[in-house]
Amino acid sequence: MRLHRLRLTAFGPFPGTEEIDFDALSADGLFLLHGRTGSGKTTVLDAVTFALYGDVPGQRDVAGLHSHLAPPEREPSVELEFTQSDRRWLIRRTPPHRRPSRRAKTGFVAQNQTVLLQVHDGEQWREVTSGVQAASKEIQDILPLDRHQFTKVILLPQGEFAQFLHANSMEKQKLLQKLFDTTLFQSLEAELNDRAKQLRERIARAEHRVEVTADGVRSQAQAMLKPALGEDLSRFTAVPPGELGEALELLADWLARDLARSVETAAAEEGAARDRAEVLRRRRTLLQGLAAHEERRAAHEARREAVQQHRTELTRHQQATEIRHWFVNAERLEHEAGTRRDHAAEQIVALRATLGAQQDVDTDGTAAAALVSADGTPDPQPLRVLLDELAQLRGALQEQDAARLERRRREVDDELTLARRRVGEQQEICRRLDEEITGIAEGEQKLAAAWQDVEELEHRSRVLEGFLRLHRRRAELAGQLDQRRGRADKARAAALEAERTEQSADARRRRLLAGHLSTVARRLAADLVSGEPCLVCGSTDHPDPARGADQEASEEPAREVGEEDVEQATEHLHDAARARARADSAFEAAREAVRELEEDLSELARQLREAGGADPDPADPAPATRVEVCAGEALVETAAAELEDAQRRHDMAEQSLRDQRRREADLARLREELAAARRGRLAGGHALERAEAEVDRLTHEITTSDVLLTRLRGSHPDVGARLTALELLETRCREAETVLNRWRDAEGSARAARESARQHLQDSPVAAEEELDSALLDDAAVHDHQKMIQAWNREEQRLGLAEESQDIVAAHALREEEPTLPEEVTVRAAEQHAEAADARHHQAQSARDRFEDRRRAAGEACLRMTAALRARDGELAEHRRLAELASTLNGAGPDNPRRMTLTSYVLAGRLERVASAATRHLQTMSEGRYQLLHDDAEGTGRRHGLELKVHDEHSDHERPTSSLSGGETFMASLAMALGLAEVVQSEAGGVGLESLFIDEGFGSLDEESLDHVMAALHRLQGEGRRVGVVSHVTEMHRAIPTQLQVIRRRTGSTVSMLIPGAIDSPQHSAEDTLSVP
Repeated sequence: MRLHRLRLTAFGPFPGTEEIDFDALSADGLFLLHGRTGSGKTTVLDAVTFALYGDVPGQRDVAGLHSHLAPPEREPSVELEFTQSDRRWLIRRTPPHRRPSRRAKTGFVAQNQTVLLQVHDGEQWREVTSGVQAASKEIQDILPLDRHQFTKVILLPQGEFAQFLHANSMEKQKLLQKLFDTTLFQSLEAELNDRAKQLRERIARAEHRVEVTADGVRSQAQAMLKPALGEDLSRFTAVPPGELGEALELLADWLARDLARSVETAAAEEGAARDRAEVLRRRRTLLQGLAAHEERRAAHEARREAVQQHRTELTRHQQATEIRHWFVNAERLEHEAGTRRDHAAEQIVALRATLGAQQDVDTDGTAAAALVSADGTPDPQPLRVLLDELAQLRGALQEQDAARLERRRREVDDELTLARRRVGEQQEICRRLDEEITGIAEGEQKLAAAWQDVEELEHRSRVLEGFLRLHRRRAELAGQLDQRRGRADKARAAALEAERTEQSADARRRRLLAGHLSTVARRLAADLVSGEPCLVCGSTDHPDPARGADQEASEEPAREVGEEDVEQATEHLHDAARARARADSAFEAAREAVRELEEDLSELARQLREAGGADPDPADPAPATRVEVCAGEALVETAAAELEDAQRRHDMAEQSLRDQRRREADLARLREELAAARRGRLAGGHALERAEAEVDRLTHEITTSDVLLTRLRGSHPDVGARLTALELLETRCREAETVLNRWRDAEGSARAARESARQHLQDSPVAAEEELDSALLDDAAVHDHQKMIQAWNREEQRLGLAEESQDIVAAHALREEEPTLPEEVTVRAAEQHAEAADARHHQAQSARDRFEDRRRAAGEACLRMTAALRARDGELAEHRRLAELASTLNGAGPDNPRRMTLTSYVLAGRLERVASAATRHLQTMSEGRYQLLHDDAEGTGRRHGLELKVHDEHSDHERPTSSLSGGETFMASLAMALGLAEVVQSEAGGVGLESLFIDEGFGSLDEESLDHVMAALHRLQGEGRRVGVVSHVTEMHRAIPTQLQVIRRRTGSTVSMLIPGAIDSPQHSAEDTLSVP
C-alpha cells in the first residue's frame, strides 16, 4: 500500500484545509514528521486510519473529531488517495458532527458519517460506493488488515515494543493476540473445556438412567414370573444391573418351554373335536341342499311349454311392427307431396295474375295459359322459357343511359339558378361598400388633426417627467451623502483606535521579549559552575552572573517569561496590525464613496440648469441644503400638476386616435371586400353565360332522345319503374320454379316409400296388410311376455350352475354311500364338545401370550438398561479422552511439560517468525553483533513459550533482553517492530505496505548507533518502503532533510512540507529547501 495524498478539513486541531503530498515527501524514501507536543502529529496518522476504517485508535470518539477551532458551518472531512494492488483509490469520509440549521430548535442538527470510495480507471475517477457498510467491506477486500493490525503495522511505536522485549509470556500473548487472529484456537480451547463439563453432566444423567432402567427391569420381572411361579421374587433387587438381564433370560426360557407344551396339548384336543362336529354338520347340510335343488328343478320344467308360446307371439309382433312402420312412412310422404302440389298451384295462380298486369311482356296471354297443363297440373317448362325472355328484356333496358341524361339536365338547371342568385348578391355588396368608403374618407382628415395634438402633448409630458426625475434624484443623493459622511467619520475613529491597539501590542511584545531574555540569562547564570566554560561565550570566568534583583523590587510578583508568552504576544501584535490595515482600508473606501456622491450631485446640478430648473451654486460640490430642496419640491409639484393635465388631454387624444385607426382598418378591409366583390361579380357573369350555353346543349340532346325514352318506359312512368317491375316478375317466376321442383321431388319419394313397404310385406309371414293388426300386441302384453321369458332363462342358468357345483356333486356321492340324514341333536352335541376344547385351547394360548408380552416388555426394559449402561461407558471413555486433551491444550497435562496453551503454541510460531525477521534488521543496526531468538524453555512461571533472548556474537552467549542498554533496546525494539510488520503483512495475504511511520526513541542512540539505524532505514528505502520518522531529536532534523512540520498556533494547527533540492525558497535558502504550506 502506497500513500499519495492526504487532505484534512476541520479535523482535530486543524481548523482549515491542510493537504499533504506523500509522493513529494517520499521522493527520497525517507522523511521526518516533527512538531511541538500537542500540535497534531498523531492526528495526521489518525486521519489516515479514519479515512480507511471510519474509526481512530485509542479511546477517542469519532463524534469529537470536528475541530472546535473551525467555524460551525465548515464540514469536517478527510480525503486519502492511495495505491493498492496496482489500482489507485480515493476515499473521502466525514465524521459525525453537528451542522448549523435555522429550522432546528437548538440551532444544530446531527450529521451522520458519510463516505465516498472511488477508483481511477485510467482516464477518470469512477464511483465504487457511497455506503458506509459497503465501503468498509470494499476496504476489507482491498486491504485485508483490521484497524488494530493496520495501526500497529503502519505506525511502529518504539516505546511499546521496548516494553514488549521485557514483558513476560502472558503480556506478550496479549499484544500478539491483537495482531494475529487466534480466535479459532481460543475457541477450540473453550470448546474442549465446555465439552468436558458437558460430559461430566451427561455422565451423571447416564448413571441415573441406568438405575431407573434397572428398576424397570425388576418390575417387569415380577410381573412376568410371579403368575407362573406363584412366589415372591424380591431377591432380584439384589442382582447388579449388569447381571440382571442374564438371570432373567434363563428363567424366561424355562417358563416359555412349559407354556408351549400346554398350548400344543390343548390344540390337539380342539382339532379332533372340531373335525368330528364339522363332518356331521356338513353331511346334514349337503343332503338338505340336494333335496331343495331337486324341488326347484321340477317346478322349473313345469313352466317350459308356456314360455315357448310367449316366444312365438313376440317374434310375430316384432315383424308386424317393422312392416307397419314402412307403410306409415309411405303415407306421410304422400301427404307431404299433396301439400306441396297445392302450394305449387297457388304460386302458379299468383304468377299468372302478375303476367296479366305486365301487358308489355305477355300481350296476348299465351305465356300465362301455358303455365298449366291440360290436366290442370303446373308445367315448369313454359316457366323456364319466360325467365329467359325476362332476362333478355332487363339487359336491354340497363344498356340505355336515358336516366343519366335526365339527372344531368336537373343538375344544370340547379347550377344556373345558383349563379344568377350570386350575381345579384355581388351587385348589392358593391353598392354598400361604395357608400362606406365615402364616409371613411371624411374621417381621415379628422385623424390627421388629432395626431398633431397628440405629438405636442407627448413632447410636453416627456420634458416635465425628466425635470421631475432630476429633482427627486437630487434629493435622494443629498440624503445618501449625509449617511456616507457619517460612516467615514466612524471609519476614521476605528482606524485611530486600531493604531493605538497595535502600538500597545508592540510595547507589550517588547516588554515580554526583554523578560524572556532576562529569564534565559538567569537560567544560564544559575547553571554556571566555577571553572567550567559558559555555554554562551565559552569563558571559564564568571565575574558578574545575572540575578533577579530587579524583579524582586518590582511591584508585580516574580514570574518567568517563557517562549510561548513571547510567541503569543507576537501573534497578538500581528492580529492588531491586520486589524489596523482593515480599518485603514475601510476609511479609504468610505472617503472614496463620499467623493463619488459629490461628483454625482454636481452632475445633477448641471442637468437641472439645462432643464430650466433651480440654479444652485456651481462652485458648491454638494448644494443639497434644506432650503434648496424645498424650493425644488415646490417646482416639482407645479410641474406634476401640469404633467397630469397634459397626460389627461393626451389620453383623450390617444382615444380619438385609436377610434380613427379602427375606422382606417375598417376602411381598408371594406376596400378589399369591394375589390373582391367586383371580381366575384365579373366571375359570376362568366359562369352564368357558360351555364346557359350548357343548358341549351342538353335541352337539344334530351329532345332528340324523348322518342327512345317513351318506348323504353312503356306503360310505366320511367325506365327505372319498368326495371323494378321486371325484376319483381323475374323473382316471382324463380320462386314458382323452386316450388314446382320441390313438389316433383316429394312425389318421387312417396312412390319409392310405398313400393318398399309392399316389398317388406311380401317377404314377411303375414299374408296381407289387413292381418298386421291381429299380429300386433299391446305394450303391457309385450312387457309381461318379455319378463316371463327372462325370469325362466335366469332360473335355467342358476339350476345348471348349481348342478355343476361341488356341494351338489358331493351330496349325490354321500347319498349313495349313506342315504340316512344325521339328526340335529347329534350334530349339536358334537359342536358343544368342540367349543369346550376350543375354550381350553384359548386359555392356554392367552397364558402363553401374556407371558410373551411380559417377556417382551422385560426384554425391552433390559435393552434400555443395556443401552443406558453402554451409553454411560461411552460417556466415561469420552470424558477421559477429552479431559486429557483439554488438560494438554490448557498447559496442565503430563504431555505438556512446558505448560504452553494451544494459543501460546500458535503465537510462539508467529513470534519465532517475527524474531527471525527482526534479526535481519537488528544485525544491520548492530553491525552483525546481535540476534533475536525465540525461547520456549521451561521456566518457573505459570505460562511459558513466548520468551525472547539476545545472542551476542562478540561473546557467543545468549542473554535476556533486559540486559540490553538503552540504545541497544531501541535498536532491538525497532527491529522487532519492523519484523512484526513484515509478518503481519504476510499473515494478511502478503499485502504490501510501502508507507511506514516510526515513532520516537532515537534520542537514546549515540552518533555511531544512530548512523547504523539510519543505514537500516535507508535499506528499507531500497526495498521500496516509504519511511516517515516521528522524532524531536535535533540530529534527526539534520540527518533527514525532507520534513513534514506540524505548526501549532493559537488559532489552530497547520502543516508545512520542506522538500530538499527545490530552488527559490525565501525561508530556507541557506539549506536549499522549499517550504510548501
